[in-house]
Parts: sequence; C-alpha cells; structure tokens
Amino acid sequence: MASVVALLTDFGTRDGYVAAMKGVILGIAPGLPLVDITHEVTPQDVYGGAFLLGTVVDAFGPDTVFLCVVDPGVGADRSPVAIRTPHGTFVGPDNGLFSYALAAYHPAFDATARPTVPPAVTAVATPSGITARRIANERLLRQPVSATFHGRDIFAPVAAHLAAGRPLAGVGPQVRWLRLFQPPAPLQGREGALLGRVVHVDAYGNLITNLRAAGFPPAFHLTIGGRTIQRLSQAYDYGDALLAISGSSGFVEIAAKGGSAAQRLGVGRWAPVLVRPAPVLPPA
Repeated sequence: MASVVALLTDFGTRDGYVAAMKGVILGIAPGLPLVDITHEVTPQDVYGGAFLLGTVVDAFGPDTVFLCVVDPGVGADRSPVAIRTPHGTFVGPDNGLFSYALAAYHPAFDATARPTVPPAVTAVATPSGITARRIANERLLRQPVSATFHGRDIFAPVAAHLAAGRPLAGVGPQVRWLRLFQPPAPLQGREGALLGRVVHVDAYGNLITNLRAAGFPPAFHLTIGGRTIQRLSQAYDYGDALLAISGSSGFVEIAAKGGSAAQRLGVGRWAPVLVRPAPVLPPA
C-alpha cells in the first residue's frame, strides 16, 4: 500500500466535493492515509494548480499517489490519466496540470521556441523514465460515472486502487502523448540581464518568480512594478519595506514587510521581473 494519497483540487472546502472523494477512497482502501495539499487553487486555474503541485512533490515519498483535480474540461474530450514516475504516481486530467511535476523528465519541447505567456499547453511525447496510462477500465470506476464529477467517480477510485497495490497496467492503455506546458524559464537579456516572470501569488501576497538566487549577478538591480530592489534579504521581517528573498520553493520571491507585495505593486502572475547587473562597489 502506498504511504499516502495526497490531494490537490480547486474545490474549496465550503461544499462536500472533497469529502465525497475521500469517502470513495476510504471505501476502497480503509485506513489509507490522506493528505490535503490544498483545495484552494483558484477555480479552473490549471497553471496555478500545476505550480503548487510542483512545489510539494519532493516532500513526499516515491510511493505516494497524487490525486489532482483542476479540471475545467470535465466532460469534454480531455483524457483521464494515471502517470507513474520515480517521484510518485499522478492521477487526474491530462490538461497540463502535471507540467511542473514532470518538468524534471525533460519532455520534448522545442528548446529554440520563445516561450509564450501564459505558456501554451501542447501534446508532447511521453517523457522517458515515466509510464502513462489512460484511465479506461470501467471496473475500477464508481458507477454510474457523473459527467461533471470525475474527481469522485474516476480519479478517486483509481487513486485508491493504485494506492492499494493494483498494477498501473490494469488502469488502461499506455499513453504515448501527454498534454503539458513548458514551465516558463528566465530569458537571458543584453549585458547579463535576466528577464523573469511572476509565476505564483501566494496567500500572503508574496510574488513568487521563476528566478533562482543562484543565477543572480554579485550586485544587481531587480525591477518589478516600477520599483527597484538591490539586495536579497534573509527573512520576511528583515530589510526594507519591499524586499526580495530566496523562498522555500527555491525561487526568488518579492515580499512586502508586514503586507502584500501584490497589492503594494499592483501586479500579479506573469508580471515581468528584470534583473540587471550593477557595479560591484569596492569596500569602504
């Protein structure tokens, strides 16, 4: 049995949708540990859900089943999939939701193509090192299958069966292509400049970028929303009113001391972040 089933959805907690999924899981695999990653993904926000999933995968063991449902195309022609990787098994809609989680496997994106904002979800060859199956075995599903609640009737029971030890091959036919987007990477500009993007705004209003501190020049000017920051702070309560910090997810975040950087700057996801080298001043 898997160590845990970890759930991520945009269902919220006001309604009974999450409880219904958990009830189905526990009816198949009583006592299976369930962990809530989050159910507060912005409704139908596949990009946001993909990013949040990507930030937590490494915190779980490789026998984890990640049950993820952010599914604006429910009832349409997108496929339900189960994907086995060395870092865990992922169950959910094939709509780009697993893009960050699978980014380490280097799917066949065009490395020369200039990334779009927001990034385009395209069909790419299933990356080597992982196995993907389309969920097609009706004996694993909750019947009757609702056209609008695949989380309860398709994804939850399949996740439970896989967590209980059913082989992945029993889920359905192998998938040769997956729908993924290329997580936006910083662009190299002139004279050593880096152009990054805000890729997530957290509950505190911190602006999480796709920049990593290791790529910064020794001295720099970081510009976002018309404001400039010239150093990386060590903590959220240290430094100036507006600060940059290397966050726990490994990305540089823009934060406002005691407040919301998103509100203070009036910017959100996909906002540009420019990092330019600055002269290194000699010691005084």
